[in-house]
Amino acid sequence: MCNPYAIAALAGMQMMQAKRTAQSAGAYAQAAHNANMQQIKDNRAEVILEAKQKGNMIAQTFMEKQATNRALLSSNGISSSMSVSAAFQYSKSNFKTELNSVAIEESRKQSGLAAKAQDSRLQLATTKAAAKSARNSAYLKAATTAAVSLNGLPDDKKFWT
Repeated sequence: MCNPYAIAALAGMQMMQAKRTAQSAGAYAQAAHNANMQQIKDNRAEVILEAKQKGNMIAQTFMEKQATNRALLSSNGISSSMSVSAAFQYSKSNFKTELNSVAIEESRKQSGLAAKAQDSRLQLATTKAAAKSARNSAYLKAATTAAVSLNGLPDDKKFWT
């Protein structure tokens, strides 16, 4: 017959192990979440930088074309006419449209990164909840094992001392 103190000690050790396992799982999940969030932060900065670079390239190209067109037209004696103004306005409109498409692309990428961040937070919460549930299940199992093992032992005080 097992010593009741040994049974209680075994149940206690099972509970302590369950607690450590849950803490370890929570710490691992937190570390993974922190790494994911850092990667998302870095990706966001990269997206912003990429959009600025594209915008600067588009602006530089626009300015160069405008300067070239003005130089060509002024050398031919054409400085301002309705058709020239219309051509410049059309070029400016295309420039703004290209900049808007870059901004929309950046917004889409940022939105995707925001969704990834939300997924990471949900995964962290799910992992922590699963670890807590596993810990509680192990606690219940240890207590049940102790109760079943102690069931049927004599009630006299001589046995328990």
